[in-house]
Amino acid sequence: MSHPDLIIHDEKDNVGVVVIESTKKGQDCNAWIMENDKTVNVPSINEVPLGHKIALKDLKTGDTIFKYGHDIGKVVKDINLLAPFTAVSKVCNTKLYFNNIVRLLAVVN
Repeated sequence: MSHPDLIIHDEKDNVGVVVIESTKKGQDCNAWIMENDKTVNVPSINEVPLGHKIALKDLKTGDTIFKYGHDIGKVVKDINLLAPFTAVSKVCNTKLYFNNIVRLLAVVN
């Protein structure tokens, strides 16, 4: 396996974490799923910096965001992979990149 661009911690996750300096707009990212040592390709619609997240599928308002196989927050505005945007957490003011327009995320403790 070549060096991954993203890490997906658990098969249930719907976000991947960028592990390179930054993805490029239109990049086909190599993603490693740690849980089962599989690799998948994930498109990056925008430049997304190291440590930030990319949605792996379209998500609707109210959907749960999963990372490490656990609930880390709720979608408050639809995430369409073809219409890139950034989400901002109210709790820690961290940008979560789901690919252009700023959206708010309600983070669950």
